[in-house]
Amino acid sequence: MEGPDPRGVIARKGMARRIREVGVSLTVLTTDVGQTENPSPAEGTKTYLDHIVRFGLSQKETDQMVRATPAGLLSLS
Repeated sequence: MEGPDPRGVIARKGMARRIREVGVSLTVLTTDVGQTENPSPAEGTKTYLDHIVRFGLSQKETDQMVRATPAGLLSLS
């Protein structure tokens, strides 16, 4: 497994690859940002999703992982 580079590009590219291996329908994306030295959770999540889309995941797939799958697990859909 590759380690993160200073900007996190390797880690994001690797994450996109691993999501493909596991499957979008089995993946839930969340965040741990929001500390004072980090962006807000909304901003951090948007930035992260923008990066993994750049590495080949579609907007529809990211929507599945941040909205549809979690809602289904919580019986909200």
